[in-house]
Amino acid sequence: MARGAPKIPPKVKAEPRKVKAEPAAPRQARAGKPVKAEQAPKTEKTRRSPVKVESGHGSTTSSSSSSSSRSTGYTIGTSEGGFPPPPMEFKRAKAEPKQPYPDMARPAEEEVLLVTWLLGKLHGVPAWGLQDVPVLDSVVRTILSQNTTDKTSRIAFLGLKAAFGSWRAVHDAYGTGRVEEAIKVGGLSEIKARNVHNILAYLLHAHLERCPGGEPSYEWLREESTEFVKAELLQHKGVGAKTVRCVSVSV
Repeated sequence: MARGAPKIPPKVKAEPRKVKAEPAAPRQARAGKPVKAEQAPKTEKTRRSPVKVESGHGSTTSSSSSSSSRSTGYTIGTSEGGFPPPPMEFKRAKAEPKQPYPDMARPAEEEVLLVTWLLGKLHGVPAWGLQDVPVLDSVVRTILSQNTTDKTSRIAFLGLKAAFGSWRAVHDAYGTGRVEEAIKVGGLSEIKARNVHNILAYLLHAHLERCPGGEPSYEWLREESTEFVKAELLQHKGVGAKTVRCVSVSV
């Protein structure tokens, strides 16, 4: 090619146009037969129309949920989750109290008396009104029973009585660690020892004239009214309604 001649641009190949192919006609149309309209596919969200189920032995319209239509008398499939709503009479119905054993005639009164007599012969008959447990013992025993079992609290109480012998000795030993050591089997020994000491100190300072020989005592509560006993005991820290009820039995 001679110098100075114009450059001829290279030829660009044109890309063929993409033509969208139309779907082929169905075989029925090609054969000249009428074509049925296509039905929309069923999905999980599609709900079936409710079916009315009649009670009795009449004809019953069933559906795919026939297992739940057992002569219920209400519409199926109208509530969420596919479960039928309860009838209105169920909501208004009230449960009537029933006796656990309506047809049981025993035990008879004679049988109850016989069992009571046999138990008394075996274990002994309690003497009603016998006040052989000191009131202060009941108070301390109930405090030691907090947050533990009856067996453990009994061991702690007996250990405390065996270690000191008197409530004045328990009062005087507070602060040495001996009281906490005697009742540690019941747990919370420091808190329980402090609560017991506060009651003993209160009796020796506020009611010394009612403590014979300087021994802390709550026996004078037996002569007071129930309301006074309740108010007197509830003023102490660590004494609640449970302690008051337990002590009221022995007062």
